[in-house]
Formats: sequence, C-alpha cells, structure tokens
Amino acid sequence: MTLGRLRTPALFLLAVLIEAAMVAMLRLGDLSRHAIPLLAWALSAALFYLIAVWIVLAAGSRLRSSAWWLIVGAALLFRLTLLPLPPSLSHSFYRHHWEGKIQSYSPPFNPYFFAPENPIFVPMRGPDYGRLKHKQLAAAAPPLAELVARWNYRWFPRPWEEKLIPIGFDLLTILALAGWLRRRGLPRERALIYAWSPLAVIEAGANGHFIAIFMCLLVASFYLAGEWDRLSHLAMGLAAMLGLPALALLPAWLRQQRRRRWLWLLAPVIVCSLPYLFFNKHFFLPAWGRNLSASLRLWLAGYANGGISLLPRLLGAGLTLPVRIAALAAFAALLSWISAHKLEPARMAKLIAASALLLLPRLLPVYVLWLLPWLALDPDPAWLCFSSIVVLAYPPLISTAYRQTNWQLWEFLPLYGLLLWGWLRNRRRDGAVNNRERSVSA
Repeated sequence: MTLGRLRTPALFLLAVLIEAAMVAMLRLGDLSRHAIPLLAWALSAALFYLIAVWIVLAAGSRLRSSAWWLIVGAALLFRLTLLPLPPSLSHSFYRHHWEGKIQSYSPPFNPYFFAPENPIFVPMRGPDYGRLKHKQLAAAAPPLAELVARWNYRWFPRPWEEKLIPIGFDLLTILALAGWLRRRGLPRERALIYAWSPLAVIEAGANGHFIAIFMCLLVASFYLAGEWDRLSHLAMGLAAMLGLPALALLPAWLRQQRRRRWLWLLAPVIVCSLPYLFFNKHFFLPAWGRNLSASLRLWLAGYANGGISLLPRLLGAGLTLPVRIAALAAFAALLSWISAHKLEPARMAKLIAASALLLLPRLLPVYVLWLLPWLALDPDPAWLCFSSIVVLAYPPLISTAYRQTNWQLWEFLPLYGLLLWGWLRNRRRDGAVNNRERSVSA
C-alpha cells in the first residue's frame, strides 16, 4: 500500500483518537470542576487534530473523496458526543437561556430593560440562575441574538436541546467553508481545520455558543460574495445583528464585492430591530447603548489575560485601564492601515482577526474561532497551534493557581516564537529569491 493510500486510514485513526478524548471529556461531567483532566484530554485531542491538519495540508488534492465524508461525519460525531454535557465553560449559554426565558413569558419582558437581578424575577429563578454573570446588567447582545434566544428557548426549552441549533449551524459552516475552498481552487478537505478543531467542537457541542450561528453567517457572506451578491449582503447584515465583531471584517468583505447593495445589507438590521423598537412600549436603542457601554467597561476592567498583557505580567506589573484602552485604539489604527492596503480579501480578514487577538486585553477561547476559517484558506502554524492550546484561557480554569504559575506563558510564548520563526523564514526565502534574480540578470 502506497503512502498516498494510507492518508485516509490515518485520518480515520486520528478521528477515533479524537473521539476517545471527547468521550473522556463527556465522562467528566461538569468540566469546570475537573480542570486538570479537561486540559489533559483537550490537549490530547489538539495533538491528534494538528497531525490530521498536517496530513490534509501535505496531501493537497490527492485525498480520496471518502476522506471528505470522513471529515464531515467525524465532525458531527464529535459535537454530538459532547451534547449531553452541561455548558459549564461559558456563561454566555446561561445568559441567552435566561433572556430567552423572560421573553417567552406572557406578557413577555423586554431583555434590554429588565436585568436578571430585578426582584420581579424572583419566582422565575431556577438552579442555573447562579451561573449568570453581571446580573445587574440587562441585555447587551444585538437584536438577532435576542431573537434567536427567544426562539431557541421556545422550541428547545431543555438546556441540552438548546445546543442543537448551534451544532446544526456549525455543520453548515463546514459546508460553506468547503464550497468557498473549492471555488478558490483549494481542496475542500481543508475545512477539517475548522471541522475538527477541539475549540470549535467544545464551543458548539459542550457550550452551545451562538458563535456557531455567527460563524456560519460570516463564512456564508464571504462564500456568496461575487456570485450571489444579494445573499452575501443579507448574510453579512444578519451576522452583524448577531455579533458586532463582524463589523471589523467589513473592509475585507467589501473588497470582494462587485456591487454594493446597501439595501440588502441594511434590511436584516431593520427587520431584526423591529421586534424590539417598542417592545413593552420602550424604545430599545438608548437602553441597548447603555447596556453595551456598561458591559464594555466591565470587560475592560476584568482580568487581563490577552497577548498584550504578557509583557506587563513578565515585569510584575498589571495592565492598567489606560493601557487597555490604548490597545483597543491601536487595533482601530491597525484596522485603518490594513483597510488602506490592497490585500487579498481572505488574507485581509485573517490579518484583521489575528491583530484583534493579539491586541485584545482580555481573551476568551471563543474569540479565536473567528480566525479558523481564514486559516483553512491561508494556513499558519503559529495560529493553528495557538487555537489548539487556547483552552488554557477558559474562565473556570483561570484560578488563583493559574495566575500564580503563569500558565499564560504556555499560551503565548509558542505563538510569538512561531510567528517570529515564520517571519525570519520568509525574510530568508525572499532574500534567496532576490539574490537569484540578481544573478540571473547579471
């Protein structure tokens, strides 16, 4: 049997090993209470995942069609394996569950005006109420996120059922990413970079995070651009109404549009806002603005564990609030610089996402997901490794012991080291090419 024929069996073996790690995580139950076993199994799955990525990238277009069906089937299996787990690694699930619950009462409560700690909700509080963060704040998510929370709670009131929609959209993301890869002349099997990522599996299967829906709309907006412009604008408008970070990728998305159809972009913004315009006779925009501002202040004041905070931690200092604000301002300036240069759209989107991850003062693992689709189009060893070890940053795992042992170094030092190695390698390669051109011209 030739080496080429061994690639698909090797992928099958790696899928079995990743699934074994997922089953082990399932047996842990509440993942937030088993930090060390969780990290051991998550990092084991990450190692098998990186080997699978290497096989797919090395094979190019020489993989059999059966490999594609293996990738999709295994991706679904991984997510369904974690479906029964309580979403203990993310507080977002319980926030959306609560906001869907109060909107489903008769009469419904406006999530932008009624904070969870409001005394009117005392009879409605269940055992999961204690998992809510920032109970003093009303909703700060965009309107589509609130609508999805309402629909999700009505259709699937039990917590494990609420994760079915994110899992379904995650599979659609994989298919849209595969279609985009094929259009660009790349093997669709590269979608494994998103499909088998332990981070993507945990966020959709275990946490039931709405980012799975956001990623589907975002990837679809790029995939449809240039061919189905109206649908592309519609998908981007919906993505912005689900997660405001989509606005940061607008320069890259607009770069590949043949025609600007602003009405199709604004239509989902208007339609998603209509249910909340005068919900309970309250105009939601001022309240949403206040909630969003308060949430941003709390986010900035929280524990700094982003890449920008690594140097102050090494020097024994903290990341002060002015430094955090300056980091966000630096990202805004960098975004303007990137937008002014004529880069290829996918590469531009990757650069924007990577810059945000480096400059954010706080980094949750879920933030790294929006980089994965661009890595499928333009792989980078540094960021692939980082996406595999960023599980170290899950909030329930950031304990006193975590801070005292500087586990943050295990996240970011490999990233910065590999980024530096890649930069030096590219400079050496460019220098060799220039020398070759000079010798030929001479």
